[in-house]
Amino acid sequence: MFKTTPIRIQETGFFALLTLASVFVANPYAFGLDNHFITLPFIWEKAYPELFPGDLVIAEMQYFYTWFLDGIVWLWKTTGLKLEILFFGLHLLIGFLTFWAFFYLARVISGSRAVAAVACMLLLFGTKTIGYVGTIESQLMERTVVLPLEFLALAWMLQRRWIMAFGATGLAFCIHPLSSFYIGGMIAFAGLYFLWTKRQEPLFKRQAGHFTLGIMAGAVAAIPGLYLKAHSAEPVMPIGVPLPGWLEILELRSSYHVFPFDWPIDGWFRAAAFWMAVWIVNRSRKNREVDRMVIAAWCAVGLMAVFGMVFSEFFPLSLPIQFQFFRSYPFAFMLGMIFLARGMVRAVHQRIPVWHILVASALALPAWLEMDLSKYGAMVFIWALMLGIGLYGVRKRQWPLRRMIILPLVFVLMLAPASINLSHFQLTNQQDPQWVAVQQWARKSTPPDAGFIVPPAERGFRVDSHRTVFVDWNDGTQNFFNQEFGQAWLARMQMAGFNGNPADMKRGFQSLVTPKFLAIAENMPASGQVYAVLYGDMRSGFPTVFENGKYRVVRVR
Repeated sequence: MFKTTPIRIQETGFFALLTLASVFVANPYAFGLDNHFITLPFIWEKAYPELFPGDLVIAEMQYFYTWFLDGIVWLWKTTGLKLEILFFGLHLLIGFLTFWAFFYLARVISGSRAVAAVACMLLLFGTKTIGYVGTIESQLMERTVVLPLEFLALAWMLQRRWIMAFGATGLAFCIHPLSSFYIGGMIAFAGLYFLWTKRQEPLFKRQAGHFTLGIMAGAVAAIPGLYLKAHSAEPVMPIGVPLPGWLEILELRSSYHVFPFDWPIDGWFRAAAFWMAVWIVNRSRKNREVDRMVIAAWCAVGLMAVFGMVFSEFFPLSLPIQFQFFRSYPFAFMLGMIFLARGMVRAVHQRIPVWHILVASALALPAWLEMDLSKYGAMVFIWALMLGIGLYGVRKRQWPLRRMIILPLVFVLMLAPASINLSHFQLTNQQDPQWVAVQQWARKSTPPDAGFIVPPAERGFRVDSHRTVFVDWNDGTQNFFNQEFGQAWLARMQMAGFNGNPADMKRGFQSLVTPKFLAIAENMPASGQVYAVLYGDMRSGFPTVFENGKYRVVRVR
């Protein structure tokens, strides 16, 4: 069995280079986008409770059972750093730890540093998977923070270090309960499989005892997260049959996470091709105990996926839907990367035919297609470069095996200046500059209790404005956690011109007339002043207080 060894200096440099390649090239750092539309306002409200009075979304923070927000606020106030700097520094640190932990996991599975290094190169290019959840993300958020801990939990599970595996899972629960639940399920299923295979052996009772102690350690480690759950307000979330309309709103706003029958069929084919590739490069190899435990963990993901499909598409129930079981798939996918990496190295060492790895590569690469095409092109080129160096340089010319990884990585880093220039890399809010300008004007020129009516299609206004927003399209994601919220959100969307078709949101908002804006303002009693952000070509009877060509702000009340 693989034993823990100190990290070598060369490996530390390798992880640092991978982190830089990820942050500046493969997964360009993002601040103020997507998940940050919710996370950053939550942080601002925790730090300054006088902000966002009457905001429908901010009120939902009480149903977020995570210490991530409090931890960020504590670090922010303790260090005195700007929030943007703190986020970027933490993102770099978490990126380094993620590659280190994945390397460690790959070594536990394969027993080879070369395989672990190739696996990290495959992980470098983050992509969306089934369930539309990413592997390596561009943002700092709850699930990225716990990813290194979850990789370690899987590694410790494979080493039968049950207390550490379940303990790490419990700690992850305090930050991101959903992903820790998936990891806990994988560890528990693989552990029960292991105990079943050892039931006739003398050490069975000892292993079973350690497994039981591990579950207890996980429960103890999860106590801070459970404390938040116990001391927070209870959302309206029936365990069984959902409230009328909840499923329809989920399907309207978030079907890509929950309803697999709505997902594009090509994604299923690409996933099937990926697993065929994993089988091809490993079919001639006798599975070791570690391999069988990984397969058991994959089976756990498969069972969660089946469970999620049955109780979302056939017999919809609230609790299974809220767990979003298909979001466990990225963990199986990332474990699959390790087995593909092992196939590459085996081909270099002439342990499998070259055509096996070539066919497997052709089948596996489409699994990364859920990314920008230029990034996908770079991924294909790096994959081909690694194979070319391995099969020709290492196999035929006896180059050191490390060139198979280092040369492609150096090539990725050479793209960094161009990538930074093309994407206008910045640490601050990366939303559209004119949209950010409106937000900054709102923060500087209006009182903290001011409220804003914004075009629902334009998301993330709270990030830099620190002001209450009536509604936008992104707010609907909170329907997952509180079924009453969905109805209130949809009613507000309809007041803002939404007709049920997301493609018509802009046109619906542009059709609003003066009485409609006044009616919306009446629904914002906590805001002393109410403003509306209009598109530049919209006209209204309200006085204009700011404009920048693309947007115009008027005072409604």
